[in-house]
Amino acid sequence: MNKVFITIVSIIVLFVFTAIGVVVGMNLNGNKFNIITNSSPDNINDRCIDKNESDTFMAGWIAAKERIKNSRFLQGLIPEGDILKIKGVVTNVNGDEITVKIEPVEPLADPKFDVRKVSVSDDTKIFLLENKSSEQINKDQEEYNKQLQTVLKTGGDFPIPVDPYIRKEVGVESLTPNIYIAVKTDRDVREELNFQASEIEIYR
Repeated sequence: MNKVFITIVSIIVLFVFTAIGVVVGMNLNGNKFNIITNSSPDNINDRCIDKNESDTFMAGWIAAKERIKNSRFLQGLIPEGDILKIKGVVTNVNGDEITVKIEPVEPLADPKFDVRKVSVSDDTKIFLLENKSSEQINKDQEEYNKQLQTVLKTGGDFPIPVDPYIRKEVGVESLTPNIYIAVKTDRDVREELNFQASEIEIYR
């Protein structure tokens, strides 16, 4: 199933479940949208919407998200548990703080979390990842397979899977705009706009 198809289907499902969720939200709040008349001549609008409408929509939106999360249709697209790693493109560097336009952590993520501020300290490890040659990867894979066969026959710890990258530790000066990075952290950042990076990987 390719990404374009998944995206299209996700959007369709989102609209359907949002509509259902709004209805559920109306029932949860125990009221319908209230439209009140504002006759003040100082107001160019002759009608405004009661606060209950906003509350009802939010309740419906939350209900819609829960319904999608509980359905099996998008199983695997919505991560469970803590989000300890985000990926995206650096848009700005300001001293020890970088701005990252991230890939949404889930299809229903609030757009306000698409841009994050990441703090870098002396304790932050920064690695430059460069692709290994196909020859090197094949060689590493052969060695991995040999070690795996030995473990399966005699027991022991499983070997570490082949890493397709060469990792080189670099300094903070390597963090520049328009590079693609992965940021690791020690706490859940699903809905954190600012957080401290424990490790940063730069992809080239």
